Order: sequence, then C-alpha cells, then structure tokens
Amino acid sequence: LDVTTPRVVVRPMTDVPDALAQSHDAINAAKVRDARRLARKAARARVRRIFALYIVSALCALICAARALARLEHAYAAGSFAFKSILAREVVGKVAKASKTAAAKPWLGTTNLDAARAFKTIKALVLANSTCFIEAMSAIVATVVASALSRALERAEEALQRIGAGNRDVELQTTHANTAGGIWSALKRGDESAVGALTIESDGKCLRERGPVGETPLHLMLLYGGGLNIGDSAQLRSAKMIGERWPDTVNDVYVGDEYFGESCLHIAIVNKNRALVELLLKATPDTPGLLAARATGRFFTRGQPCYYGEYALSFAVSTGQGDLVEILLECGADATARDSHGNTCLHLAVIHNQPEMFVLVCERWQKRAVKKEDASEEISLEDIVNADGLSPMLFAARSGYEDMFNFQLGRLCVTEWSYGPVTCQRMPLLDIDTKQREGRSALEHIVERGHMNLLCLPLIQELLQRKWDVYIAKLFYTRIVQILLFLITMTAVHVTSLADSVEQLGLSSTVSHTAKTGILTVVIAQLMYEYTHRADASGQSVVSVIFCCTYLASVASRTFIEHELAADSFLAFAFLSAWFYFIWLFMGFKSTGHFVIMVYEIIIDDVSPFGLILGLFVVAFSTAIFVVLQPVSDRSVAMFGDQLLTCFEWLTGGGFEGDVVENAPRGKVLMIILLASFTILGAIVLLNLLVAMMGDTYAKVSENAVAKWQLERARIMLSLERGIPRARRDRLANSVWIELDGERFLQVQLVDGKTALEHATDD
Repeated sequence: LDVTTPRVVVRPMTDVPDALAQSHDAINAAKVRDARRLARKAARARVRRIFALYIVSALCALICAARALARLEHAYAAGSFAFKSILAREVVGKVAKASKTAAAKPWLGTTNLDAARAFKTIKALVLANSTCFIEAMSAIVATVVASALSRALERAEEALQRIGAGNRDVELQTTHANTAGGIWSALKRGDESAVGALTIESDGKCLRERGPVGETPLHLMLLYGGGLNIGDSAQLRSAKMIGERWPDTVNDVYVGDEYFGESCLHIAIVNKNRALVELLLKATPDTPGLLAARATGRFFTRGQPCYYGEYALSFAVSTGQGDLVEILLECGADATARDSHGNTCLHLAVIHNQPEMFVLVCERWQKRAVKKEDASEEISLEDIVNADGLSPMLFAARSGYEDMFNFQLGRLCVTEWSYGPVTCQRMPLLDIDTKQREGRSALEHIVERGHMNLLCLPLIQELLQRKWDVYIAKLFYTRIVQILLFLITMTAVHVTSLADSVEQLGLSSTVSHTAKTGILTVVIAQLMYEYTHRADASGQSVVSVIFCCTYLASVASRTFIEHELAADSFLAFAFLSAWFYFIWLFMGFKSTGHFVIMVYEIIIDDVSPFGLILGLFVVAFSTAIFVVLQPVSDRSVAMFGDQLLTCFEWLTGGGFEGDVVENAPRGKVLMIILLASFTILGAIVLLNLLVAMMGDTYAKVSENAVAKWQLERARIMLSLERGIPRARRDRLANSVWIELDGERFLQVQLVDGKTALEHATDD
C-alpha cells in the first residue's frame, strides 16, 4: 500500500484493544458527567447564596435611603426657612455692611461689630439645625455603606464566576477531547495511525482547529504526553511527526483567556522534558518568535501558583532547570526581557527561591557580554528594576524572601583578608542603607513591611547596631527630652492656670499666650512633617496625626465656635494621644519595649474584637430586657439609653440595684431567664474568654519578643533619620562606614563566620 495515500487508514487487527478503548471511554465519560453534575450543583448553591446576600443588601440600602430622605425632608423643613429668610435678609446684609466698613476702615479688620454679630447669627443657625443635619448625614452614611456592601458582593460574585469559569474550562477541555471525535479523540486515545491519517487527509488543516480553551491538537498531545520520553508516549511520537511535517504549528499558542499565549515550548519546559524542548527548538522555523512567546492568561498571572514570568526562559528559571536555561540562552533567549509586571528572570528566581538559577543566568549573561565587541552594550541584570522600581535585591527585601535576600547579600560582600578564624568583610551600602541613592533602600522596605526574619540577619543587625551606637542613640534621647518638655509645657498651659501662676510671680500673662502660640506652632509643624516625610502607616505615625488633629480641633472649637465642652473633649483626646506617643518611644529600650509591644498586641488582637462582640451582646440583651419591662406607651429613646448603661454596669461588676425581678412591672419569669442568660454569657463566658485570649496572645508575643522589639526599634531609628538633613546625617555617621572610590561600605569582622553580635547572643 502507498502510505502517502490519504484514503488508507491502518487499524488494529483484533477487537481487544477496541473493547478496552471503549471501556476506558465509557468510564471517562461517566466521570466527566459526575464532575459536571457536581459542578452545576455547587454553582447553583453559590448563586443562591450570593442572590440572598444581594437581596438583603438591597433591602438595607432601600431602607436607609428612605430614612435618609425622610430625615432630609425634616431637616429642610426645620432649617430651610430660617436659612432662606433670616440668613438672606439679616446675615448677608450684616456681612456686606461689615465688608464696606472694613474697606473704609481697614484698621478695624475682622473685629468690626457688625461682622461679629453676623458671625454669631450664623453660628446660632448652625447650632439650631445641627441635630437635623447630623441625622440626615448619618442616614446618608448608612446608605453609602449599604451601597459599598452591595458593590463588594458584586465583586465577590465576579470572582466566583471567574473561578467557576476556570474550572469549567478544564471540564470542557476534557469533555471535548473525549467526545469531539476526529483528531481530538485520536490523540486522546494515543492512536498514532489515526492521527497520521487524519492530518495527511486534511493536509494539516485539522491541526489548526481550536478546542474550548483555545488550544490546538498539538498542545493537547504535549499536555497528555507530560514528562515521558518521546519513545514512551504515543502522543509525543505523534507530536514529533507533526513537528517534522508541519513545523509552522510549533509556534501556535493558546488563544483562550485562561491560558492565552502559552506555547508548546512552555508546556515542554513545565513538564521538564529536555528532549522535547530540543525537538521544538530544532523544528520551529521561527526560533526568536517561539522564545518571545508570552503566557499572559489568567492561569499565569501574579498570585497564581503557575506565575512563571510569561517567557520561556523565565519558566525554566522558575522551575529550576539549569540545563534548559543554558539551552535557551544559547538559542538567543533574552535575559533582560520583562513581563507584564516588569519582572525579569532574576525576579522570578527570587520568587521561586532559585539561587542556582540566579547565579547561572548572571554568569552566562556576563560571558555573552564579554564576547560582544561593543562593551558599552553590557547590561547588569541585577540592576534592572521591575514596574515597581525594584531590583532583584530590593524585590526580595520588600517581599520578605529571606533565603534569596541573604544569598544576594552574600554575593555583594567582599572578603578583605583572613587570619585563622577571623575574616574581614565589607558590604556595599548602596542598596542596603537609607539615603544612599534615590528611592527606598532595602532596610526601609524591610522595616516598612515588618519582615522580622530579614531584620534578624547578622549583617543587617550589625548595620543597625553600629548606627545606634554611633549617632542614633543620641538623637533618641534628645527626642525623649524634647517630647517630655513639650508635654510638661502643654500640661502647664491647659491643665493648670499658667496665666494666674505667672501673675502671682510678678510676670505678665504674655507668657501664657506665648506658650500657647509655641505649642500650636509645634503641632502644625509636626502635622506637616507627618504629611510630607512619613510615608508609612505605623502606629507611631497614626498616634501623632491623631494628636495634631484633635489639638487643632480643640483650638478651633474654642476660638471660632466658642463651644467649651467640644473644645475640652478634643483636648482630652489630644492629651491621651500625646502621652501614648511618648509611651511609644519606650519601645526603643529593651527593658520596656517588650511590655509596650505586648500591650499593643493585646489591644489590637484581643480587646478590639472583644469590644465589638461585647457591644453587640449588651445591645441585644438591653433591647430584650427593655421590651419586657416597659410597655409600648412608656418607651422612649432616653429610657432605652438608660437601659444600655444599666446593662453595661451589670456586666462590669456594678451588680443589680435592688431586686430587679420583684420590681419588674411585668414579665417576671422572662426577666429571670434573661438575667440568668445575661449573667452566664456575659460575666462568665465572655470575660473569661477575653482572659484566655490575652493569655494566648501573651504566649505568642513572648516567643518572638526580641525580634518584635528589634523591628520597633528599627522603625524608631528610621523615623529619627528622616527628621535630620542628609548632610548632618552623613557628618554624624562617618564612623559607621568606610568610603572607597566614592562608594560606602560596612566593614565587619567575622570570627568563625559569626559577627560579634551573634557571639554575644550565643553567650
């Protein structure tokens, strides 16, 4: 027979293989049907849950919107006439008169009597309508929150749909390969003769068909063949035949959204099939095009398990295949190519913890650069930054990859001399220390992200301790004295009567006004510094901003609104935040830092969620007790507020006043049940649960208390460094580093491979 005749199809001579194939197909079809049925059931359940949540959120939004409209109408009815008539006729007229008077007599300025009366009239109108305005604004806020909840549910639904779509794509691919017939069924069965006959019969057109996820038959052949040898897999033998006869198909890529851009070379690399990689590179008519193919589908995006960097070289680096890396580089793969996030193959080596691949790529790239005639074309791979402006070292520091950061740190270090067990090394500080170049350094990324594991590395610890001993400790103690003097002055001005005290001493009250002006100036300067210099959201920065804002609100309330209670309330919060800021500085001391960190962790992790649950618990039982005790005709908002305070007093140990059950006008049996439940759940269960949670947090913090203290001290150090000019910092830090050829280095002596700090810790 002429094997080139397209009509000839060689089939098995026995019925046993056909029977086995049919049985396998039946089993696979049953499995596919079961999987699809379960998937449909799960999808319906998800849709029901999301629909229920959406209905609830929509009802909440409608209720809040209705209440907002009602309250806005009430506010408009209460204040619209006053604002339109009095404000339009009297206030505006007085302001205009004051403006004319001020223009004629500029020395009067804002102290003109008419302007003061106009201002008082505006203030009276605002205070008279403040209640309605606050109610309307609260309703609007509730509506906005409900709308935000609805949008969050929509985003969650879209995410679930994307996940379900990915699962359905895989199911459709499997079903299509089993039921589509033609070349799809032939390659699924591994029938080489059928594949050869079908491709010859169609003159290769069947190889251009696309499956449900955008794949070609050649993609499925390589996918089913996996990492087997070409001779051991019928699918790979068929793929080899297709690559030799129709080489143009080798460069075909997936066109579906899930796996868009994936080529045959990507599949072969992930399956670690070196022979197949060499075969594809030899068969393709466009090697640069195959090497430049980018797998950008959802399956390969950042955050997914198979984020390998889009390019074939990055795939090989990510999977740790040095032999394939060398093959791809020899074929012309570009090591400087960057994916959609700007990451090169070195960034991918950092992500997947591949130090050997990191060294291999750098060495091979340097050899290629040396062979070039124009040395100016040489590009340092380790200096290429991604879309976030991060080199591989800074990327490792920001992401917290300890092994790769320590590995790159060791590559940078240079050994000066060795003498027995003692070794002298110098570490360049260009990318490590602060303010050595534009942008953030590795140390700043480590501290900002809170990577305690990187902060505890010996060389980083040596750098921090050296800076602390040389100049930062002095800045720290100076800052403590400054803040303490500021707090004493602020207390003397606002808590004690400083004006009366200085008058008794024969001094003028100008001292008090000068002190207040100085405090206000310091607060404004600190707020501007927080806005311009401090880019992190650390606890210290938050407390500082709260202090500045509350103090300025107190001054504004006392000066412009003349509301004494509001001014004192803001001032009270300002004092609290100021002293908390002072306590925060005690994290710099090792003896007190552990305790401050523990209190902070307990407040954030235990007390805050407990307070939320406790508040809901008190509201629930207060509402139930109030409904039982008070008839409908006697209920009011004020009485319900008193009931809330009473329940809170019961819970915090105030006890019951008198016989609550006997004095109850009705529902005594139900009152007994409610009070017993309230006592058991509140005073026994919840409070003891809080104690247990605090004990658990204490144990967790104690395990890594030293590392947490080092992190907080590093944050204080960076904060102090930001507050001084660079010229002064360089002058103070001359003893920290040595300078060679315009570059700064940290010189460290190692004894048996350990720094002095490590030996001190071991002792």
